[in-house]
Amino acid sequence: MKRYSVCLIGAFMLGLPLLIWAQEAAPKRGGKLTPGIERDISTMNPFVRLSSTDRYVRGLFYEALIDEDTKGAPIPALAESWSISKDGLTYSFKIRRGVKFHNGTELTAEDVKWCADYAMDPKNGSDGLTYLREVKAITVTDRYTIEFTLREPNAVFLSYLALRAFAVVPKGSVSSARTESTLSRLEPARLFSRNGGNSVT
Repeated sequence: MKRYSVCLIGAFMLGLPLLIWAQEAAPKRGGKLTPGIERDISTMNPFVRLSSTDRYVRGLFYEALIDEDTKGAPIPALAESWSISKDGLTYSFKIRRGVKFHNGTELTAEDVKWCADYAMDPKNGSDGLTYLREVKAITVTDRYTIEFTLREPNAVFLSYLALRAFAVVPKGSVSSARTESTLSRLEPARLFSRNGGNSVT
């Protein structure tokens, strides 16, 4: 009996650290995350990327029509679904309803079109121009539907839209390629302050 008690106590003591670890490892909502980066970001403007750091940090604040999973396959983001015409030239996207910018306005297809048009304008110096050169026309068919028509089929067009071509901000919120003070982000992340060379909160 004594030997059994000793074994039971020993097993309990061995299992106690695992129990404590499991309790500490339980996920908690909220809190503060402070990751470190090697260099400062050059701008918060989502249309201009001067370094890889810009893309990683701004990815916390801005979203694109679609995203990619861990294998690089396209998945819904601001577009909840899409379809491609049989000839591979027309991509139709259904915009997710009820999405709000931090200025209080609701995301619509008009915002998406404005952002794509901005990225395609050579005067704005947008990185997205490279990825959107094959776009022949952009058409808003209703408040939550937008179509991209290509000049020729492009098998990687969806990948281009996964935050490479352009992020989505409110229509008319960017006046020049270097402007960043008036940009509005999507919920739930919010930019409170930026201390150049030190921190982004």
